[in-house]
Amino acid sequence: MELDFDNILKQLSAAGIHSPRLEARLLLEKAPDEKTLKQMLQERLKHKPLDKILGQKEFYKYAFKVNTDVLSPRPDTETLVEAAIEIIKNQNIQNVLELGVGSGCILLSVLAEFAHLKGVGIDISKPALRVAAENVASLKLEERCQLLEADWTTGSQLPEKFDLVISNPPYIPTAEISLLDSEVRCYDPQIALDGGKDGLMCYRQISSLAPKIINDAGFLILEAGIHQADDIVQIVQMQGLALIAIKKDLSGIKRCIIFQKKDCNR
Repeated sequence: MELDFDNILKQLSAAGIHSPRLEARLLLEKAPDEKTLKQMLQERLKHKPLDKILGQKEFYKYAFKVNTDVLSPRPDTETLVEAAIEIIKNQNIQNVLELGVGSGCILLSVLAEFAHLKGVGIDISKPALRVAAENVASLKLEERCQLLEADWTTGSQLPEKFDLVISNPPYIPTAEISLLDSEVRCYDPQIALDGGKDGLMCYRQISSLAPKIINDAGFLILEAGIHQADDIVQIVQMQGLALIAIKKDLSGIKRCIIFQKKDCNR
């Protein structure tokens, strides 16, 4: 039986897909032929995320390649991009580092806004870095973006200090990963989700590293999970960085936390 919009819509609705009309249109638009359409529909009915089926996800102003090797970009994370852009417009920011670059959506969205800006993205995952490299090429940012395979807990492989450091680290408590929606639990890499026993492990690592890799008067921007912002502020302030602002996402959650390193020359 040939698939049409109404048939696809009916199957997606029965499977409990949240936006069946939109997804039916996208599947029909993106599938090159009937055989591929049927395969894509069957994957979606098993609750594989649509972006992982299509191989790309819209984020901020751009379409980024994604697969099961990287975290799917979320609209909430655009709050970090907007915060970074605001800082760069008003401060003398020449370079930016993303810890845990994944697909590259945060770093590349920021770099694409400023012709002078250079960036480095590090990740411990080779497969994730391959995805990021494709996104770098797609946005023609090869001359201004360097990708490094590195463990952010040491910072030993970083080529320089930075005016701005950004990270959306893993922040789901280990015991809660099994409770996540299957579209996240089964298709996002666990290394990008698991924040340790209390979900704050990576923030402790980053806050310890930050004073060593951020230039004087430089900035640190972190994404926070639900109800984590106050704990993150306390962790980072213990390392001598000052809280500048906490920004909420569209759902009213404290999502983006901005810190600044003291200027030792003042």
